[in-house]
Amino acid sequence: MAGKHHRYRIKTNKTELKLAADDDEDCPTLPPLPNMSNHPIHSLPVELIAHIFVHSLDTHPNPNLSSRHSPLLFTRICARWRAIALQTPALWSAVSLELYSPVKDSSLHAMLAFWLSHSKEHPLDLYLHYRHRMLDDTISLLAGSADQWTNVDLFVHSTTMASLDTMTQYGRRQESGFCHLRRLSLGIVPVPGSGQSSHLPITCFSQAPLLTEVKLYKIPPCPDSIELPWTQLTSLEVKCSDIHSSLNVLRATPLLTNLHVQIDCPPAGGLWTELVEDNATGEYAHSALKSLSINVHPAALSTAPIRALLRLLPCDLPALESLVLPTLTPDDVSAFTAFVDRANLESLTIALAPLPAEGLCQVFSGKGMKRLRFLELRHAGENTLCALFDKLAGDLQMGEQEVGEGYDQAPAMVFLPSLQSLHVDSFRSAVPYPALLSALRAPGRASPFSFSMTVTAPRRGSVSENTDAVEEVRQLKAKGLKIAVEHLYEGSAI
Repeated sequence: MAGKHHRYRIKTNKTELKLAADDDEDCPTLPPLPNMSNHPIHSLPVELIAHIFVHSLDTHPNPNLSSRHSPLLFTRICARWRAIALQTPALWSAVSLELYSPVKDSSLHAMLAFWLSHSKEHPLDLYLHYRHRMLDDTISLLAGSADQWTNVDLFVHSTTMASLDTMTQYGRRQESGFCHLRRLSLGIVPVPGSGQSSHLPITCFSQAPLLTEVKLYKIPPCPDSIELPWTQLTSLEVKCSDIHSSLNVLRATPLLTNLHVQIDCPPAGGLWTELVEDNATGEYAHSALKSLSINVHPAALSTAPIRALLRLLPCDLPALESLVLPTLTPDDVSAFTAFVDRANLESLTIALAPLPAEGLCQVFSGKGMKRLRFLELRHAGENTLCALFDKLAGDLQMGEQEVGEGYDQAPAMVFLPSLQSLHVDSFRSAVPYPALLSALRAPGRASPFSFSMTVTAPRRGSVSENTDAVEEVRQLKAKGLKIAVEHLYEGSAI
């Protein structure tokens, strides 16, 4: 069904492009239109009308090429509007094609040729997802517009990328480079069974003086195989199976402030054994990184634990404020606490395996947690949550006793003292309402404080067994405390 839909869309758009390019103002295929020659809008200067056209369309980041939403709409109103639209390059400054099924090369070529010819030399946003092979003529057409590329999202066949890489190097961009390119998203569909995308050399983007944001899909960020202006990048998102390249890229990117890594299912072999045994890869500092996110495919969790991942990271990350990590196990606690103690975390998202109370205390009581304001826990079990809530309430009571009656100052908060927001995804456990209530009622908590939780456990049993505690939590919410408990498929309980 999807293939038929996209083939129909290509056929329809091809027809519309022919209509738009037709010089005959009385094209018989168009419905009769009212005479607009005396309309007040035509008293405006042509430049102002064109400016209105540009601002009336949502052309970024992925414009719709249908005649009802794209610049083609203006070509079907009257001859004057058509002429203005076709002579306004800014209207054609974004191209978006996402095709899942193969189409005739002539149709694809016609669409790109029409759009690119009217964009002229205007900076161009290009969104092209096409998993099938392209003819060299179409690839050459794309390469000819490379000097205009500003924001680019390409997900193409490996043969297309190889040809594009060659053509852009020997085309007109050889002298000027990608002078407008600021953001690049690049993904490659490999030849089945060849794994070609992982080893395909890409060199055409090395000369891009404004490029700062890059996303790579199915392409390891290895400077030896893909040439980018690594030293000027500030944001990098990677999705591949090569964990070494994905984390060691920090060595080549001294200005990087955001790194998001998604590790796919690892290939067969000793990659993860190498990872665990490598002891010296992280002995360097990175002073710019503020946000780090590492997500690992479930198939790799047992062989790529957090303690091994952290070993690949710089030994010193003084600017790190936001951290996302996969499942933390008891064996990872020491390595994790040593790592966060060298950072200045304000936000942490982490999945928790069952941890003993002392392990939980060690994770969240270190000096690296003193500034933590936002905490999101994934897959936390009921026992872990009870221990966490008890710790949030219990440490405060200890602080009150230490302060004594003769002091006017507020009690000291020793466990997560700066925490302002806590979100929990606890899909298989019930909500421990009594423990939650104790934590919420504890005075001295950072203000404002918000709590939210998502569970799949049945709402009826969880609420009916803790009626009094649930009612008190609802009263706290009525007083202005931000609290939300959502049961998937059943709605809100609080």
